[in-house]
Amino acid sequence: TYLTYISSTLLCTEAAPREAYNEEGAPAAAPIGIPKEVIPAMRKAFSNLCTSPSGVLFENALLQVGVKHEYVGSQGRISVFFGNLSSAPLNNFKVNIDDCDHLRMQKQGTDGLFDEDGPGCTVAVRTQAKLLLMVEVTAPFDDAPAMRI
Repeated sequence: TYLTYISSTLLCTEAAPREAYNEEGAPAAAPIGIPKEVIPAMRKAFSNLCTSPSGVLFENALLQVGVKHEYVGSQGRISVFFGNLSSAPLNNFKVNIDDCDHLRMQKQGTDGLFDEDGPGCTVAVRTQAKLLLMVEVTAPFDDAPAMRI
């Protein structure tokens, strides 16, 4: 069985200055990285996911990232769920996954989720955006594609 290692660089939102509002009148969100104190917990969660078919990779007050995965030979199916835990919609929500030579991927997901140049999707309060990856390992590897949210 091949385990596909998907590392995450999560972007959260922080309050924007009073003058920085989007077209709908809501505060604009600025991307920030994962706080250093969260990285050990994410590494442990990832390690647990290597031996368990499902679990939570990341969770804070705004977002929960859950993963389910199954493999047969060199092929796998990875489902990633992005749950909105906040009291407001997550607007302009996008996911980008790096391509790599050793992994063939087919991506499906919530409309707008892969919209690089567009507005992305909106994840309503207490709902999820969903990502399905059909993967095939084509060569041995020790590096993983990065996923940016």
